[in-house]
Amino acid sequence: MQISELMTKRVRTCRMDERCSTAAKLMWDGDCGDVPVVDPHDRLCGIITDRDICMAALHQGLPISDIPVASAMASRVAACSPTDSVSAALEIMRERRVRRIPVVDADRRVVGVLSQGDLVVAASLPGARKEAELTPDNIIRALASISTQRREAHA
Repeated sequence: MQISELMTKRVRTCRMDERCSTAAKLMWDGDCGDVPVVDPHDRLCGIITDRDICMAALHQGLPISDIPVASAMASRVAACSPTDSVSAALEIMRERRVRRIPVVDADRRVVGVLSQGDLVVAASLPGARKEAELTPDNIIRALASISTQRREAHA
């Protein structure tokens, strides 16, 4: 099964020079927890999460309307192709401990996002095509890896 069959296709993006308040509004309006960040050529260059925005506000001591996305986003972002397998995406999620993966075309333009929610919904649909990669055990293992607290986390 390919990622294109499960991914969310209507994805909002923001630019590095926009403010975190803009990214937060996109998340609110889109009912999502992250926004891919694109360069002036609409190529993926990072991702910003709701947590990134909160931590930037805490550590920079500024309102989110004063914080540029570039100073809060993650620039090392794992991405997938629409033709990649769901197994490949699950492996990236497990290794990188991420809940969502931007899906990009050959030019690194964002064409979708694959989230843990997309996987769970697909696996739970009645009569859904049961692929080996979408078994409950496989998804639970991936979600457990994603959800395990990092050892260096603050107590």
